[in-house]
Amino acid sequence: MKKFVTGIALLSVVALSSCSDDSEKIIGIDDIPPTASSFISTYYPSASVTSVTSEGKGMDTDYDVYFADGSKIEFNYDGEWKSVDAPFGATIPAGIAPEAIAQYVAANYHDSGINEISRDRRGYEVELLNGIDLEFAPDCSFIRVDK
Repeated sequence: MKKFVTGIALLSVVALSSCSDDSEKIIGIDDIPPTASSFISTYYPSASVTSVTSEGKGMDTDYDVYFADGSKIEFNYDGEWKSVDAPFGATIPAGIAPEAIAQYVAANYHDSGINEISRDRRGYEVELLNGIDLEFAPDCSFIRVDK
């Protein structure tokens, strides 16, 4: 029984120490990848960054950039955006959403704009100002309204 308890304790210590390497860390804006810095200067040239965090290790690293107006951008390890979130009632800057998605939203939801967009290998998820969620394929073709 003593060996079992000792083994469990040892496994717990190893598990906790391996998790601590991937924990969220506050970093400086200069510590994000150059692609992410370029994205911020292009779409948020006068915005004030309040904090930047990184989480993960190597190719599993994500960076979150928070702005004074409430905007948030999540970048992957390469500096490519994963999600862009505007403050409540505001739209993301023009040019961030792929053109086909922007055109679809303009044509079908002309009274609303994009409040949040995220992408991964399965495609894009878009939240509109009116609360409707849309899903798009990786090629930006419309899939469905997400309920």
